[in-house]
Amino acid sequence: MKILLIFFITFLTTYTNSNTLKCDEGGSTVKIAQCFSDELIEQEKVLDAVLKQASKNNARIFQKIQESHNIWLNYRKKHCSAIYASYDTGSMRLIAHPSCMLDMTRQRIQTIQDSFLTY
Repeated sequence: MKILLIFFITFLTTYTNSNTLKCDEGGSTVKIAQCFSDELIEQEKVLDAVLKQASKNNARIFQKIQESHNIWLNYRKKHCSAIYASYDTGSMRLIAHPSCMLDMTRQRIQTIQDSFLTY
């Protein structure tokens, strides 16, 4: 069962990562920003699944995983807000923020997989 779930999570991560080019295809700033936001929603579902599995696999450190994840969520929010603020004016900030959130979420998924789901 664990192998099947890990396979599913890996497949879902690979599938969603392979579909990222659609946001780079161009269009209006609003359209691109929405694309990144939509992809972020999907990646957050993957992250939730990975965290759930990591917590099941490591019940004795469940609280530590949750604590570190809560700290990471705050860091991601502040870091990407700083990216947003660095674009004082212009519409690029509308793309930079969700892009940052998406990139950091993907990195977190990989970190959780590498740290707790790879044996």
